[in-house]
Amino acid sequence: MSKLTVGELKQVIENIPDDYIVTIASDTGVEQCDDNDFDIVVEDAYERNKELVIYANYKDFIEEEEED
Repeated sequence: MSKLTVGELKQVIENIPDDYIVTIASDTGVEQCDDNDFDIVVEDAYERNKELVIYANYKDFIEEEEED
């Protein structure tokens, strides 16, 4: 498996509307959590060492709603 390049990513997203949400999917379970109360949220994307980094964390939406 090869790494996705920025050029390849640009081709994929060329005609996608700006308001689309970015999500993560994988065959290895990165997007899964043992507890259904958590989701992975893509928070940032940035360049580092000639690579595009997609930064994501688990987020507990139920706890956040209870605090409001």
